[in-house]
Amino acid sequence: MSEPTPEPETPAVPEPTSDEPTVKELASKVDQILGILGGGKDEGEGEVEPPSVKAEVQRELTRLRKAEEAKAERDAEKAELAELKEKVKRVAEKQPREYRRSTRFMRWTDEDE
Repeated sequence: MSEPTPEPETPAVPEPTSDEPTVKELASKVDQILGILGGGKDEGEGEVEPPSVKAEVQRELTRLRKAEEAKAERDAEKAELAELKEKVKRVAEKQPREYRRSTRFMRWTDEDE
């Protein structure tokens, strides 16, 4: 009768190496972690909902505001330091007082004068 047709060979899926975990192993680890954290399928909650976009935006805006406030504080401190340095530079150094009369009386003067 008719000869059996050879079935095309399906490419064999390479077995994962010991370094690469399988999907089942990863799924079981995720379930364990969610069970430890109090969420997951064990308690009948279903899948964990991703954080809402609004909450993420609010967190990011808060982080940006804090960064801007910190930068403004640093800039204000730098400006204040620069202002104080200018004030110090503007203060004239006082000349030392000469007590010519008393130095001559005590004979502390140089002989060259």
